[in-house]
Amino acid sequence: MMLGVLCTILWVAIYSAVIAPGQGLAFYEDYAARAAPTIAIVTGIPILFVAGWFIARNLPRREGIGAGVLVGLVYTVIDLVLLLALAGELDLPWGVLALSYGTKIAAGAAGGWLATRNALENTGDDPI
Repeated sequence: MMLGVLCTILWVAIYSAVIAPGQGLAFYEDYAARAAPTIAIVTGIPILFVAGWFIARNLPRREGIGAGVLVGLVYTVIDLVLLLALAGELDLPWGVLALSYGTKIAAGAAGGWLATRNALENTGDDPI
């Protein structure tokens, strides 16, 4: 979560310095609120992929994929609880959130799959 927040802060800083300099603080705050969901999707995929890979790298194949999915699910639950506690549920973009959480779960699973796939290739075990 912190990496996603840092990526959002970094992007808004770049946006304010290079793309649209000289605007007021309210302009950048509004932009950050509008851009954050897209940034979360774009940056969340590689972050959760690496996390899924890291967790699953020493596990058997079936457990590795499950561990990767679990990484995405744990992230989703924690993020959703924090989001509902801080923002409430009235104005949340549920479609964008579903896309964001779905891509994070899939990225974690893909990272888990890749970690266990490489382990099988290195050991020569039959994957079936």
